[in-house]
Amino acid sequence: MVIAGGVSVGERDFVREVLSDLGVVTDFWRVRVKPGKPFVFGRHEDGTMVFGLPGNPVSAFVTFSLFVEPVVQRLLGHRLDDVIESRKTAIAAEIMTNPGDRPHYLRGIVQDHEVRLSGTQQSHAIFGLSKSNCLVRLEPEATAKVGEEVEIWSI
Repeated sequence: MVIAGGVSVGERDFVREVLSDLGVVTDFWRVRVKPGKPFVFGRHEDGTMVFGLPGNPVSAFVTFSLFVEPVVQRLLGHRLDDVIESRKTAIAAEIMTNPGDRPHYLRGIVQDHEVRLSGTQQSHAIFGLSKSNCLVRLEPEATAKVGEEVEIWSI
């Protein structure tokens, strides 16, 4: 089961409480990624896996790509090696920075083994996501200079 929104700590975020009332045991809540910190994963006693994504569209997309899609691919019978194969490297065509303390997944466009960012990277900026074909993973407090290799995840 995949739920989008209502998993954070706001006054209208009831998902975790409702899941608990329904017998879902939370395995973890919050992940150390940007965007996408509010994320919940749990299991019901009947074996149903429950993924709670952030309500922000870009954060929901990133956490779905990182955590839900690989599980779905495995459940469909794909080999783990095939699932992981979407992780590659490319050459940074521009300076990319992550001043934060969490790994940051930036929306990017990779072409001919070079990657550029697709517009502004704030989590509310969904237009850049529509042009993206990859996520660029930058470690905390990291800067990738032009010509350096960066990790990308195909989307």
